[in-house]
Amino acid sequence: EMAQPAVFVTEYALARLLIHWGVKPDAMLGYSLGEYVAATLAGVLSLEDALTLVARRAQLIASQPPGAMLSVALSESEIHAYLQQWPQIEVDLAVVAAPQTSVLAGPIAMIEQLRHHLLCDEIACHQVETTHAFHSRMLSPVKKQLTRLVRGMALCPPAIPYISNVTGTWITDEQATSHEYWAEHMCETVRFADGAGCLLQRSSYLFVEVGVGQTLTSFVRQHPSCSGEGMTKFIATQPAQRSEGDYAFFLTSIGRLWLAGVEPDWKSFYAGERRRRIPLPTYPFERQRYWIDVRDWRARSGRSSVSDGLALAGERKSDMSRWFSIPGWRQAPPLHAEARRSDACWLIFVDEVGIGEELARRFAAEGQRVVAVSPGRAFAVAGGTGDKSDAINRVGTTIEARMDGIHYQIDPRQMLDYRRLLQELARCQLLPTRILHCWSITAPEQSSFASVQQDLDAGFYSLLTLAQALGEIELGHCVLSVLADGIYDVLGQEQLSPAKATILGPCRVIPQEYEALSCHLIEIAPSDLLASTTRKGLIDLLAQELAIEAGERIVALRGMRRWLPTFEEVQIPEPTTPQRGLRERGVYLLTGGLGGIGLALAEYLASSVHARLVLISREGLPPRNIWPELLRSHAGNERTRQQIKAIMAMEQHGAEVLVMAADVTDEAQMRQVFEQTQATFGTLNGVLHLAGIPGAGLIQLKTRESAAQVLAPKVQGTLVLHRLLQGVPLDFLLLFSSITTVTGGPGQVDYSAANAFLDAYARSRYGSYPVAAIDWSEWQWNAWSEALAGYNESTRAFFEENRRTYGITFQEGASVLQRLLTQPFPQVIVSTQDVQSLVDLSHRFTITKQLPWIRSEPPQTVAHARPPLKNSYIAPRNDDERKMVRIWEAVLAIDGIGIYDNFFDLGGNSLLGVNLLLQVRKAFSLEHLPAYVLYEAPCVETMARHLTQDKQTTAQDVLDERSSKRQSRLKKRLRVKSA
Repeated sequence: EMAQPAVFVTEYALARLLIHWGVKPDAMLGYSLGEYVAATLAGVLSLEDALTLVARRAQLIASQPPGAMLSVALSESEIHAYLQQWPQIEVDLAVVAAPQTSVLAGPIAMIEQLRHHLLCDEIACHQVETTHAFHSRMLSPVKKQLTRLVRGMALCPPAIPYISNVTGTWITDEQATSHEYWAEHMCETVRFADGAGCLLQRSSYLFVEVGVGQTLTSFVRQHPSCSGEGMTKFIATQPAQRSEGDYAFFLTSIGRLWLAGVEPDWKSFYAGERRRRIPLPTYPFERQRYWIDVRDWRARSGRSSVSDGLALAGERKSDMSRWFSIPGWRQAPPLHAEARRSDACWLIFVDEVGIGEELARRFAAEGQRVVAVSPGRAFAVAGGTGDKSDAINRVGTTIEARMDGIHYQIDPRQMLDYRRLLQELARCQLLPTRILHCWSITAPEQSSFASVQQDLDAGFYSLLTLAQALGEIELGHCVLSVLADGIYDVLGQEQLSPAKATILGPCRVIPQEYEALSCHLIEIAPSDLLASTTRKGLIDLLAQELAIEAGERIVALRGMRRWLPTFEEVQIPEPTTPQRGLRERGVYLLTGGLGGIGLALAEYLASSVHARLVLISREGLPPRNIWPELLRSHAGNERTRQQIKAIMAMEQHGAEVLVMAADVTDEAQMRQVFEQTQATFGTLNGVLHLAGIPGAGLIQLKTRESAAQVLAPKVQGTLVLHRLLQGVPLDFLLLFSSITTVTGGPGQVDYSAANAFLDAYARSRYGSYPVAAIDWSEWQWNAWSEALAGYNESTRAFFEENRRTYGITFQEGASVLQRLLTQPFPQVIVSTQDVQSLVDLSHRFTITKQLPWIRSEPPQTVAHARPPLKNSYIAPRNDDERKMVRIWEAVLAIDGIGIYDNFFDLGGNSLLGVNLLLQVRKAFSLEHLPAYVLYEAPCVETMARHLTQDKQTTAQDVLDERSSKRQSRLKKRLRVKSA
């Protein structure tokens, strides 16, 4: 603790030197003591007072009883849920460093006890090197003394904005000048992750880490708001380990700042230097060839199965009138009862209505093993201690199977609970061969919009998390069956719950990304759930559907009939009147209006009917009065200049354009947009909802936060429009959906789900409001290119060629829109290829079959030289690091990877990350390696150290002993329950 003043001086001196050289911060974010540095640089504290405060603070902390701190690979919500299981362990959440990294603080014995439990549950954690429990209640006794000390100091409002660790957002003048704030800062949780998210909301940013190493920037990189492009915008000022080259490293950082567009004050930089001419040795011109060898991927002898498969979807339809299909249903013949396998092991997520419970009883009576799971507030085993819901007690008294009625309760929102559930099942040799997920069945009387978040948690997020947990264990082939209601309007009279439709994303994408998992969805009518006349027949039909392992991907049950989805091509000719469906000088609002597609359609509206347009985007545009200067000087962002040019061209066509910055998910901001639209134009005739975030990243490495970002514009954004448009007599509300709702696609689980919500919303409002969802196939617009990073060369080349061949141009998109404005369909699929063929292809498409390199040994490709990184090259030092480096080099196709090179800086992404973890698992003979390790240990050194720690703390004999104790405790609880 007495070393803290030295740390403060180092960071402050580096920051002052940067500022002196012209590198002035727009905003600052500190980590714990780092906030003192930020406050001093911002003028809140004088340097003398800050040093006094830091030194005296260290002395006060040293006077308190010793404590310990533990870093844990769990989110804040997960750690709170975990601690509920151990109420006797009194520790505090000291730091929320990253979305999946928390630090706990408390007495040494408590921390050691918690560490033992975490290691037993195979949750990554490590001890923080410290002698006291910082940011915990253990420091509360010295709060008054620190407050008295601060009262004698002059505190000023900050001259430079910075983030408060206590609140995780911008510090206010009142907080900065409050004497009590600095004592609270010493004891309260450091909300660094929230602060990072606050900074990342800015459209352009460059992070400079002042101090030793790159720990803080690694935390920021893990934040879901950090885009792929943003991964490169981090600059360290000092290496992780002290060396004689520290100053050279610092100067190199100045050079990188200059390359990133920061112009230092070179006069100050060179001030005081005396220049003398010295001779330098000559150097050889060692040439390195960078010529691009053009290879025609189509000439490869073994054309990829991706190419062969997609070609089956047919040629591009030359007649645009045949690009349209509408989803429908065809009646299917009844199933014949089949004998059920007696060795099946069922894991059933039982619903509140009781459908899952009745099926579990039937399967158990047939001699199959059944494990039931109910939603609750925390992980628990029925019959043991802890909170148990009524559903658990009900299931526990009725299921009599060979596993003696074992049933569990888990929190649907906690990844940790799913992991613990599967770990328990593995120890009891009850890993499932069949999974039945019924949590998307709810009571019919619930409103279709009353429980959106509950539907998402119980459906989409539950299936996403379940797939991730299954992906972390060695699992044989397993069939995942999903039961739901309120998704489809097969007969046209069902009440729909659009949020439930998001489960279509996991149902389509899980089997495309996981070789061992098959998925099928059985959808039932809400009206069939409670009626006694149909209940028994429904259970019989469900039992027959579930008896077949290779059943239909999607089937809907209505009464005693089965229905299968189909797609019917409809011809929509070009309207005889080009402006039909539009008003001359009509007022049209476009969310996502500054995107490529939004601007293209806005230009069509401007040129065809001289529309008055309201273009909405999160960032908006600079004030109009500086547009001429931006275009003349070529200042600012090129994309911004193109947007300005497009708007000026529209206005030359006679259009009026109002550009507003607003987040479509923020109801207050959107209300202001509607009010401003009404005040400017007096009316609103139509809305085109284009706002969206493209999906990227495989399920196994996707976080709840990153998925929520993709869902938000289309789910929460549509609900905001739903509320604000009540009573507004629009001509149309067009929801821009995607064909991924029927085809899925690797990396598209959240995007497919978000668009499925749009489709279900449009169908739910059909007949009462002029709303329609358009499921577009791919456009030729190039905003999709980042999603192909990580695919091998031939696959990437094929997808690029496929988009050029089959993609929709802006002009074609405008013509499609013109045709659809005259049609009454609630949902239309627009595709230049045969839709049914694309759907059939998606059923056969899996990563392991179509991209076999992702699961097999890395291919022998030409390795590229190590790119210029922020850190120096450090060679591997031992056998584990050398083995790890070889794996990284093979997966990333890079020669000379150093042990401190960041995976994401090297061009890594979720697709490559899955392959990397698989290769590491095989090479090091690991039973499993969770996906979060890639974020917790993003370089060779930390990953190798993580594996070494695991070996030391989980020796096989210890694991066997723990497993034996757990099983004996479990059996004891079951005996007590049965007694």
